[in-house]
Amino acid sequence: MTGKPMRLFLVAGEKSGDLLGAKLMQALRRLAPAATIEGVGGEAMIREGLASLFPLEDIAVMGFTSVIAHLPRLLRRIDETARAIVDSKPDALVIIDSPDFTHRVARKVRALAPAIPIVDYVSPSVWAWRPGRAPKMRAYVDRVLALFPFEPAAHERLAEVRMTEALRLVGVERRYMQGATPLEILRGANLSLRAGEAVALTAPSGAGKSTLLHVAGLLERPDAGDVLVEGASTAAMSDDGRTSLRRGAIGFVYQFHHLLPEFSARENIMLPQMIRGLDRKEAGKRADELLSYLGLGARGTHRPAELSGGEQQRVAIARAVANAPLVLLADEPTGNLDPRTADHVFETLMTLVRATGLAAIIATHNFELAGRMDRRITLRDGLIVELE
Repeated sequence: MTGKPMRLFLVAGEKSGDLLGAKLMQALRRLAPAATIEGVGGEAMIREGLASLFPLEDIAVMGFTSVIAHLPRLLRRIDETARAIVDSKPDALVIIDSPDFTHRVARKVRALAPAIPIVDYVSPSVWAWRPGRAPKMRAYVDRVLALFPFEPAAHERLAEVRMTEALRLVGVERRYMQGATPLEILRGANLSLRAGEAVALTAPSGAGKSTLLHVAGLLERPDAGDVLVEGASTAAMSDDGRTSLRRGAIGFVYQFHHLLPEFSARENIMLPQMIRGLDRKEAGKRADELLSYLGLGARGTHRPAELSGGEQQRVAIARAVANAPLVLLADEPTGNLDPRTADHVFETLMTLVRATGLAAIIATHNFELAGRMDRRITLRDGLIVELE
């Protein structure tokens, strides 16, 4: 650049981004020694001379419980960061890697100051490069700079967290008897699902979507094959063992909310937690946090019949994730809603997946919603097939 020195605002949202940001600062010092660099980073970027707006630890939280517990602070830091960027008027905002925090900041900056260029400085290994993610970024990211080759040292923690396999189906078979005739629904189905990944399941009625979800969710035993949860086989587990694992590791959302009509929204969310052994006070606290997070803070005392369809389904989602599961299985969660409400409920699901690292399979007939997920699969002749 010529004229005035370049001014950049760098935002790293977690440790891996801090390491990558430090390398970027080293390169900038060589190429543009007069550049002014502000931003948010951790120890590595601070060692390179960054005066971080606040400690990286304030925002580098992972896992459902941690995100919910620190949500007010996270939202405050997003707002604080975005306004600092707007006040700084940098030549570019550079978000580093792709944790949810950096993209929320980018979207807010784009809304407040559309003229500020936004660059995503990223490795091909992270979420932005999953199918369906990049097109969504076009609304607020002007340029993506990808790093080649992949630098394992800079991304070791990121790979560990985001590439964790939450669920695996291996050669799963499931059949039912129709009179004296066996009806084969699944014929050796295989699937791998990573933490933080949302997979759309689209298939015609009767193809076996619900059966697949029931087997994956440990509601039914496969006739052959295995279901592994975080690498642990469930084939030899007792029924009690499978039930205990299911209650803690897997959440379910259905087309119809299945909320208990005699209980309030808050009590419906508390119940699965108390079944898991959490005391009433803690279960109520988590229910309140979830209701607030989902925009239902004022509806906690209402019974299901007093809620709209969209509100009922959001309460059902809160109930499904109340025990901080690893996996969320949703069977047509928006199928009973009007298009606008369906979109709102879908975004609620996706926000939770991104914010908490949930692995999700979402069965849907809505191809527009399916296209906004990371991958699409279908069932053909009892086998799982990846769709382009």
